[in-house]
Amino acid sequence: MRERKTRIIPVLVLLLLAGIVPILIGVVIPRQKYQKAMGLLSDGEYDAAYAMLSELGKDEFIAGSINERADALLEAGDADAAYALLAGLTDEASRTKRMEIKRQQIRDTQEGKYFTLGSYEQDNKTENGTEPIQWMVLARDGDRVLVISRYILDCVRYDEEYRRVTWETCTLRAWLNGEFLDSAFDADEQLLIPTTHVTADPNPGFDVDPGEDTEDKLFLLSIPEAEAYFHPDPYMIPHPGFNTQEMYKAVAKYEAKPSTLYCKPTAYAAARGRISQSGAGHGAASWWLRTPGMRASSAALADHFGLFDTWGDLVNCDGGTTIPGVRPVMWIDLEN
Repeated sequence: MRERKTRIIPVLVLLLLAGIVPILIGVVIPRQKYQKAMGLLSDGEYDAAYAMLSELGKDEFIAGSINERADALLEAGDADAAYALLAGLTDEASRTKRMEIKRQQIRDTQEGKYFTLGSYEQDNKTENGTEPIQWMVLARDGDRVLVISRYILDCVRYDEEYRRVTWETCTLRAWLNGEFLDSAFDADEQLLIPTTHVTADPNPGFDVDPGEDTEDKLFLLSIPEAEAYFHPDPYMIPHPGFNTQEMYKAVAKYEAKPSTLYCKPTAYAAARGRISQSGAGHGAASWWLRTPGMRASSAALADHFGLFDTWGDLVNCDGGTTIPGVRPVMWIDLEN
C-alpha cells in the first residue's frame, strides 16, 4: 500500500504541474509583463515598454500609443518630433498620417526657409546614427517645391575618372540617384520626389558641349539656375586664379549682398573632402554645379567665397588637395 502511494504522489505532482504551467505561461506571466509595461509607459520609459508589449503581440496598442504621443507633439508645435516618432510604424494609417505631417510642414515653409526630410550622416559620429537633412525652399510651382540642401552633405568626385564627361554621363549623377537616394530617404519619402526633366545648360563663359537633357530625381544646380535662385541681379564672376585684385573686388561686391552660394559642409562632408573648417572662406567649401567647366573634363563650381567658378575643377579632382562638395537639389510633389 505504501509503495502504491509513493508511486501516485509523483504522478499527481506532474498532473498538477501540467495544469499550472500553461496558466503561468499563458496568463500570469503575460499579465505581469503587461502591468510592468503599463508602469513603464506611465514613467515615460517608452522604448522599454514598447519592447515588452511587442513580445506580447500588442502591436495595435503600441501604434495607438505612438499616435497619441504624436498628436500631443503636433499640438505643441513640434512637427519634426511627431514625424520622427511615427517613422517606425508600418500600418497604413500611421504612414499616411506621418507623410501628411511632412506635406503640411513643407507647404508652410516659405522660400528661403528650411524644413527637414530624410536623414544622412552629418556629425561624423556614426555610432549615434544619421541626422535629419535640412532643405531650403528655392521656388514653388503649384504643388511642386524646388529645394536644395542647406549644407554640403558629402564630398564626391564629379566623375571617378579623368575623361570628357557631361552631367548625363558622370558618376556623381549615378551616385545621387542611386546610393544617396536610397540611403537618405525611406520608401514613403521617396514617393514625394518626382522624376524631373533636367536641362543640359551650357557654360556662359566657355563653348563646351553640356551633353543631353536627363530625367532625374536628384540633381545639381546649373550656373543659370544658381544665378536665378541666389542672385536677383545676376552677374558672372570670372575665375579668380590669375587676378587677385579683381577677385577681392568681386568678393567685396558679393559681401555687400550676401550670397547663399556660400555654404559650409557638415563635419562628415568636411572629413570626406579633406576640408578645413577654418581659414579661407571661414569654414565654407566649394560645391559642384552640373554645368561643364572650361573644358569637357572639368565641371563648374560655387567656390568657398560664394562666387561662381566658371573654369571649374577637374572632374576627378586629380592633383587637388580637396574634393568639392555636393548640395543635392530636387523637386517635391506634394500631391504624390
